[in-house]
Amino acid sequence: MTLTLMRHPHIDFAPQRCIGQTDVDLSVEGESSLECLAEQACRLFPDRVISSDLKRCRHLAEEIAARLRIRPVFDPIWREIDFGFWENRTWEAIRREESEAFAGWVADFVTAAPPGGESFLQLQKRILSAIDQTLPDHAEGMSWMRPMRITLSDTELKNARRGRRTGSVCSVSKGAKRGRFAYFALKQAFIKARSVSPNVLVVTHAGVMRAAYAAFANLPLSRAFDYKIPYGGIFYLTRRGNVSGIESTPPFSPDRAA
Repeated sequence: MTLTLMRHPHIDFAPQRCIGQTDVDLSVEGESSLECLAEQACRLFPDRVISSDLKRCRHLAEEIAARLRIRPVFDPIWREIDFGFWENRTWEAIRREESEAFAGWVADFVTAAPPGGESFLQLQKRILSAIDQTLPDHAEGMSWMRPMRITLSDTELKNARRGRRTGSVCSVSKGAKRGRFAYFALKQAFIKARSVSPNVLVVTHAGVMRAAYAAFANLPLSRAFDYKIPYGGIFYLTRRGNVSGIESTPPFSPDRAA
């Protein structure tokens, strides 16, 4: 089984504010990127779409699910880290008014939690629990998803390409009739190939993705912020039986970033 984690689009917030589970809106940039990000996600042909229930994730999940004609599932277990009483306050105010608690958190954000919030270790435990529910470890006969070859005539391939140019990635409503048939033949092949290895897409947050990545890559949580995850970034987690791993990590920058 493959679990795809995708970060929400750009949000409307001041970077000097502490934003975890505060339900902020998408920015103008984020709104304008919804269609493009949804099309990218649809190319993966996910069988299920799960999302954090916060608006910045919901909007993208709804856009993806509408194109796939499936119903998204919203679950607060996929929310960003909870900063408790620090939520939506400026970092400067937190540093000035709660200097001792802030200093302790900066020194050890892995195990230290903001007042009324959760530590990064608690976030990771929450997310690993969610992953365990989504990637069951009892499928001993589960196969890895492999490419499936389909033979189409030159005309069918031409029509398929024409159909995909004139319709959306996931729902081809225009274009040549044969193009639609060829396109949906390809889609059905992907679905058949995953019949023993479903593909689940989760729209979530950067902190969640960092916590999951650290666990699957066997990295200490103290290094969770070594890599930058862009808005709309994606990576894949796989599980076969009791063995889990990272299939690929395209969104992570090799440069260290806080």
